[in-house]
Amino acid sequence: MCVDSGNPDANLKKAAEMLEEASKLSPDVIVLPELWITGYCENLEESCIYSNSADELLRAFASSHSCFIFGGTLPSRENGNLYNECRVYSPEELIGIYRKIHLIPLLNEHKIFTPGSSLGVFDFLGLRWGTVICYDIRFPELMRELVKLGTEIIVVPAEWPESRIEHWKTLLRARAIENQVFIVACNAVSPDSSLGGNSMIVDPWGEIEGALGKSEGILFAEINVEKVGEVRKKLPVLDNLIS
Repeated sequence: MCVDSGNPDANLKKAAEMLEEASKLSPDVIVLPELWITGYCENLEESCIYSNSADELLRAFASSHSCFIFGGTLPSRENGNLYNECRVYSPEELIGIYRKIHLIPLLNEHKIFTPGSSLGVFDFLGLRWGTVICYDIRFPELMRELVKLGTEIIVVPAEWPESRIEHWKTLLRARAIENQVFIVACNAVSPDSSLGGNSMIVDPWGEIEGALGKSEGILFAEINVEKVGEVRKKLPVLDNLIS
């Protein structure tokens, strides 16, 4: 999705259009990018009110199309704190949330948001899913904790910059290989090309099963989750961990 920073009305309209387009593929799960409603705009705290409209859109879409949604991230306020929050929806309800733990100093994110304190683990469709957000992928310990809790697929919404896009590609494959999981990563693009796109799905061998380039688009793939068990049986790395 091409996120127009500071233009939530346009972003909301774009998201609705892309969700409808994606629905033609009858997906079980949909993933949006980080801060898709606002981008990293100057008045991020004030723009928090648009998260309500985004939440309504995602709830209604999950219900009407009988799918699950990792809603990218939305700015969310609670008890005077602002969080960078991923909400996960089922067709019936909000399943839960994950708040970004690692806030990147390079963008002064730590001066805007409060870090989360809980892991993002969700059970649905007979699978255990995990989620981390953007900068989180630079911290292998976090994703290893998700795997210790039994996750088989880890979802990564992001606004990763074009200037470090090779890090993005390398880190996603590394996290998939070392944890023997599927990685489903959704990165935004932007009108000024500052965001790098390259959304992708990586299998437990580190092979890319599907990818987008630097342009806006919809990535669809069918995941054979049995591959997680097959890879772990053939190469039992996780059984050899030293605690």
